[in-house]
Order: sequence, then C-alpha cells, then structure tokens
Amino acid sequence: MGSPGRGRPGKTSAVEPSARSATSTTGGTVQTNYFANGSDSPAWIGASDGSWTRNVDGVDGNLAAIVSSSGSEELQLTNLHGDVVATAVNSSSANGTDAYFECTEFGVPRSSNTVTPRYAWLGGKRRDSGDALAGIVLMGARVYSPGLGRFLSVDPVPGGSANQYDYANQDPLDQYDLSGKFSWRGFWRGVLETVSVPVYAFYYVSYSFRYCTHFGRYGGCRYSLRAAAPLALNADAALDRAMHKPVNDEGTRASICEDYIPHYKSCPTMYFPGIHKNWHRDE
Repeated sequence: MGSPGRGRPGKTSAVEPSARSATSTTGGTVQTNYFANGSDSPAWIGASDGSWTRNVDGVDGNLAAIVSSSGSEELQLTNLHGDVVATAVNSSSANGTDAYFECTEFGVPRSSNTVTPRYAWLGGKRRDSGDALAGIVLMGARVYSPGLGRFLSVDPVPGGSANQYDYANQDPLDQYDLSGKFSWRGFWRGVLETVSVPVYAFYYVSYSFRYCTHFGRYGGCRYSLRAAAPLALNADAALDRAMHKPVNDEGTRASICEDYIPHYKSCPTMYFPGIHKNWHRDE
C-alpha cells in the first residue's frame, strides 16, 4: 500500500476496545496508545521499555506539544492547513527548529524530508502518519491511503463525498474528512450553495422591482424594496466570500434560452445585477 520508506516496517497492530487502548509492535518494542475520550486521537502513548509521551493541545484544540517521560517538551509547529511542518525544543536556550518536513496535499511525505515524525500531515489534528502501518492513516471510521489519495473502504455516509472512496471531494487543501464519513467543509459549502440561491433570487427581484413600476399604486412598495436591495446584495456577497467565490462576477450574460436552445440566434441577453468587474454596485 505505502511507498518504500513510509510507515514502519515489520509492524503489527491490535485493538482493545474495553481498555480504550491500541497496541502496535515494531520489532521487540510494544507501543500502546491510550485514549481519554471517544476520539481516535491518543491522549498519551506508553512503550514497553517504560517510557511514555503525552500529547498537549493548544488553545485552538490542535496539537501544540509532546511531553515525554524524560522531561523534554517538543513543540509541534503547524501550518494553516493543520500539518505539523517543524518541531522545536521548548527551551529558552533553543536557537531554532530541530527538524523541518513537508507533505503533499494528500499526505505523501516529500522526498526531501530527512526525518519521519509521528505527526506530520494533519498532525495538528493528531493524525498519526509517521507510525502508520504501511503508510495507512486512521481517519475515524475508515483508513486512508495518502499514496492513493483515497479511503480503502466504502463511505458509511451516502453522499458524504464525490464517491464512496473519495477523500474530501478531491479538494484536500480546503476540506477535511477526519471522521472518514464526510467532509465538513464540503458539507458547509453545500449548505451555503443552497442558501445562496434564494438569497440572490430575492436580491434580483428586489432590485428589478425596486421602483415598483408595476405596483406603483401601493405606497410602501417602492421604499421597502429599495431598502431591501442593498441588504440582499451584501448578504449575497458575504456568501460568495464564505465559499471563496469571486464577489464581482455579475454582469450581462446570455439568457436561459441560449443555454438550452443554442441554435436560437435571436435570443436576447439578460442583465444580472450585482457587483461588477469594475466594482460598480447595483443597489
């Protein structure tokens, strides 16, 4: 499954659910992971030689340091994606990092890495890739292969991603699937996409009829719709930003008949109000 040099050779694993522990054996060394809650991230790890390490989370909930039985404290430095990319001793005498390493967006270690740390890709979320058996990473309900960029079993949640084995809709930079069930960012993006349709539709109607040319006999119509248009436009722009979509993407576009009847040459164009390329706002 994994490429040479990834994971630990000659390793076996076993799980003891009642004790909330999992053991792995590499050569003559037995390592036991102990879990403090229902997650798949160990709180501390003990070895058969009597040594141990404890994982310490930061204020943001991500892995911040590893404390060992020898008394040392090793800081885990993460990037914006949540990957641990460097380690440093927590000491006033430290003058730099101990090691620096990188992984691809799908979790494959770079060939330039000189060390294989326990936590690297998504290490801030305590995904153990350095000690992984054959390079396979435990991701909640399933196991994941960085080399393939796919899960190795069927998604337990129908529609949780692009297909039953896909990881994070093939967008590992912007999405996670730590549970092995569905991508949270993909889920929320879908929610935002759904919400944005009626928001823009309301803005389009309020802008198009803000002067109430067809309903002029109703006194309050003109003023209520004029006030609603900029509010709806700001809501539409906020949803675009949340989905990392361009805000200024409105303008003159082909009407629906050209999309569905391409040979209809005399089909007129349709004006879509909004925020334009020159940042002019239709309110």
